[in-house]
Amino acid sequence: MDVLILLFLKKIEHIGLNSRRLKCKRCKYPGVVGFNPHQDYNYWNKYGVQFPEAHAAFIAIDECTLENGCLQIIPKTHLLGILPHDNLERGDADHGIKVDVYNSLLDIGYQPKHIIMEPGDVVFFHGNTVNLSDDNNSNNSRIAMLVTLNTKRSSPLPSKNIGHPYYIKHHRVFDTITEDDLNLPNPDFAMNY
Repeated sequence: MDVLILLFLKKIEHIGLNSRRLKCKRCKYPGVVGFNPHQDYNYWNKYGVQFPEAHAAFIAIDECTLENGCLQIIPKTHLLGILPHDNLERGDADHGIKVDVYNSLLDIGYQPKHIIMEPGDVVFFHGNTVNLSDDNNSNNSRIAMLVTLNTKRSSPLPSKNIGHPYYIKHHRVFDTITEDDLNLPNPDFAMNY
């Protein structure tokens, strides 16, 4: 993990957020269905992100367990390029890799890895990494925040963009967090920014 973080920090001046919205994208209350196997870049590519450089930071707000449908990733699938996706008619989680393509991945040895997480844990994964989750069969929520990071050269094309931000250089802040900072009001997450 240290190597990944080091590589990430070396490129930090070329990375920007690909979404301004803080919504509960990965809320899974008891009984909520999981997400079909999919690649996040398949979504971003349709909205003008030109290269598979939109990567995810999955941040656990609640504990993520087998029972509540934790994130699963399939290692090394980021090397396969964009796989064919289809509408699978499963409610909110209805878009995913075509079933026959996914089954062929399993047949040749690719296997999902469950990512068990404690609140505050973060996992970074490539935009072409196949990821999924099971249904929440517990009595507890599984809430996580998904932040998409993108590179400068892969800023969305204006002709396809539906409101995602373009690259903006962010400056690192080295100041110590103060008591005044901790007393600032929380944002109103009910608002649609």
